[in-house]
Amino acid sequence: MDVYCAKCAEPWDYYGLLHGGDMEPDEAQRFRRGEGCPCCHFGTTCTTCAGGGRYEERSSCRLCFGKGIMLGWSPDRSVGRLQAGHWYVGYEPNVHTVAHAEIVRPERGFESRDGHVRQAWLRCPDADEHPVCPDCSGDGRFRTTKDPEDLAFEAAVSETEASDEDPYLILKRRGLEP
Repeated sequence: MDVYCAKCAEPWDYYGLLHGGDMEPDEAQRFRRGEGCPCCHFGTTCTTCAGGGRYEERSSCRLCFGKGIMLGWSPDRSVGRLQAGHWYVGYEPNVHTVAHAEIVRPERGFESRDGHVRQAWLRCPDADEHPVCPDCSGDGRFRTTKDPEDLAFEAAVSETEASDEDPYLILKRRGLEP
């Protein structure tokens, strides 16, 4: 059963939430307190443009697809044609080098068969050519058109329906106790 984010209303599977499938344990705790979810970066990032400030539904940009930002990666050591410290986007065989990488938001890195790789959201070099996001007016910050109290209440109701936990304890954890 799905539980909704108290900030952006993104649905999350309750079982995956509790058993480490969808979020890290610290993220799940924050989610269950009503602080948001990884999709909205806990109420800080526009979900329409992913924080890039640009948005075009059908873009021909091969790097960011109109979002204005793209997930880039940088290997810690050189392997083949990939150079340590350089930023890349895409997957083989379509890996592209990002000449002047402007990091918008760092992400967790990961271990690959070739060693550790850093990840970050990078501003697209062609971002200025994409239209401004209509939901955040180009600043990439989270905004909602719905009443935040209504969203928080709907999220709490969805959790009470999905959980065997005492509804009062859920409301209390979320700061909504009567």
